[in-house]
Amino acid sequence: MRRRIIGVPIAVAALVVLVTTGIPTTAAVAAYTDPLGTTVTTPLFADCSGVDASGREYARRHGIAVCAANTTPPDVALRTEAVGGEECGALTLTAMSWGRGVAAIAWRASSETGPIEGVDLTVSVSGRAGTTVHRFSGPTGSTPASEGMVTYVGTGLAVVTISGTVETAVAACSLSSAPARIGVR
Repeated sequence: MRRRIIGVPIAVAALVVLVTTGIPTTAAVAAYTDPLGTTVTTPLFADCSGVDASGREYARRHGIAVCAANTTPPDVALRTEAVGGEECGALTLTAMSWGRGVAAIAWRASSETGPIEGVDLTVSVSGRAGTTVHRFSGPTGSTPASEGMVTYVGTGLAVVTISGTVETAVAACSLSSAPARIGVR
């Protein structure tokens, strides 16, 4: 019985030393349980109030029902009751650890409302080395639109988020972002 009582204070003292000397804490340990790569897909939502005459005409010619733009007469306002807008495509965000604190980030936007005419997207990558922000803006001329980058984030947990809009032939589609978490080695 005497040995057990002595062992408890020694175990507590050892734990205190480990925590105060920089041994990985719960957050650092969690980074190594996060996957080395992940893909997150999030919907794009059309801003129905911003659909102009050319967008309505394109929707009518191609049978695109978003915001009822294909059937609503030009002199009648489009429906805007859907909270956040109506789904008009998707954006896929992929993040992968390449080792030595480097991560590869790629995005791909697809549209259900005609060709993608342009993007205005911001990708934020936060890791041990700090936060970096990359901007992708301008015309694309393709469906789907995609791009990527490689960046140093440091080892441990990295969180990647993307926000912005994708401009299609019918409407400007906003992104409902979901972060991607990876463990970077």
